[in-house]
Amino acid sequence: MKPLPRPARSTSGRCSMLTRAELGYSMDDYIVLAISDLNANKNHKALIEALPCLPDRVKVCIAGEGPLRQELSELAVRLGVFDRVVFLGFRKDIAAILNACDLFCLPSKREGLPVSLIEALATGSPALTSDARGCSDVLGDLGHRFVVRGSDSRSLAKQIMSIVSDGYPVDSASLRQRAAAFGLDSAIAATAKVYERIFCIREAA
Repeated sequence: MKPLPRPARSTSGRCSMLTRAELGYSMDDYIVLAISDLNANKNHKALIEALPCLPDRVKVCIAGEGPLRQELSELAVRLGVFDRVVFLGFRKDIAAILNACDLFCLPSKREGLPVSLIEALATGSPALTSDARGCSDVLGDLGHRFVVRGSDSRSLAKQIMSIVSDGYPVDSASLRQRAAAFGLDSAIAATAKVYERIFCIREAA
């Protein structure tokens, strides 16, 4: 397997290396990060079940708390991948963790507006999601290659393996630009346009 260059991010390489070390990872590991509550809808089960189909250097890091933590831990043990899964619990240093990881993954069964995906894109982090409508809406034109059709572990493993092998061909600047479309400035501008249309309709009436 050819080595992959780490994508340029918004923090220094030193910061990234330190955070990886704190999390127990080396620079040779390929870290897939999930950030969300540990519940059935977020579908961490599929991500853990995908691990046995992936090279040993691929690790899963999960930030969040929820009712399924014990169940997911037991699943990792049964599949023989417990040493490749880290449960971080609730974290406030999400930006640092995103910069330390190689791929953000959101395999949810349903999503409205996935804030964690927007946060990942804002740091320039490569992202892979399910085809839940909210995820597709956020990724937009960037997403057709990085959306898993369905939420099963086999499809997820295949897509992760493709990214691990071939890299992520979207640059960090483009990912950050996509996130900016959901930022405060964009929301204000969109709201202003709605009011402008309302005023125009009233004046024309």
